[in-house]
Amino acid sequence: MVVRTSVAEADDGTRLIVRSRPGDPSLPAFLLVHGLSSNARLWDGVAEGLEVTDHASFAVDLRGHGESEKPAHGYDFAGVAADVAAVVRDVVGRRAILVGQSWGANVVVEAAGRFPEIARAVACIDGGYISLSDSFADWEAAKTQLTPPSFSGFTEAQLRTHAESWFAGFPEAGVEAQLANFVLAEDGTVRPRLALANHLTILEHLWTHDPLAAVAAVHVPVWVMAVHGGWDDKPRRVSDFVAAARQARVVWTDGHHDVHAQDPTRVVDFLLDLSSEVAE
Repeated sequence: MVVRTSVAEADDGTRLIVRSRPGDPSLPAFLLVHGLSSNARLWDGVAEGLEVTDHASFAVDLRGHGESEKPAHGYDFAGVAADVAAVVRDVVGRRAILVGQSWGANVVVEAAGRFPEIARAVACIDGGYISLSDSFADWEAAKTQLTPPSFSGFTEAQLRTHAESWFAGFPEAGVEAQLANFVLAEDGTVRPRLALANHLTILEHLWTHDPLAAVAAVHVPVWVMAVHGGWDDKPRRVSDFVAAARQARVVWTDGHHDVHAQDPTRVVDFLLDLSSEVAE
């Protein structure tokens, strides 16, 4: 499998690292966008499956995440959507199927609406419809519940033990990708690659984001893979999201919120069905 490291430059100069896999230029290409406090490597299994079918894929580390640069600004939806457009412009080089997971799905929906020239279609993997204001009485309540643990003092070995428990049943590559959300500090302990301040900024923008307005602005097909479980009113949210879209389809499935890392084949099949639908 051929994986190249490509670099896109955001409008503010931030360098975004992309894991690029070549394919047949006559087939739709996929831009793969991870979720909050995640990284491009969680898409490796999906990218390998797409590569077997000769589809090109491009998995980006969004600003603040993975190997990309980590400024203290640009984490609002307008800024991150512009980053997605920069990756299409600088690396993909043609319209792509924009695929996002969780927060990343909200991001690609926003990007497709703001930059219609970059999208052939949109695929939302257990996200896109996320609206924190539907789940919490106010931002402070959301912040209190969703602030991530610090992992202060965790060694790499301790983190690995916890990850193997948290992600039991994931392929080995999926567990390793989860561990790549952390970096080893000089004192031998680990810390998240996404700084806490930037994490909270993204959450606050998720608090104010209106996914129904965002998807209503998208003119290409929007497909949703929704995982059973999570919020009690998730079916209603997904239904409202699909109803607000111009062209939409939803598939429900069992599994983990990170189903793209847990069961890449299932996600590949979903994406290939979408590719067949929009192929010119």
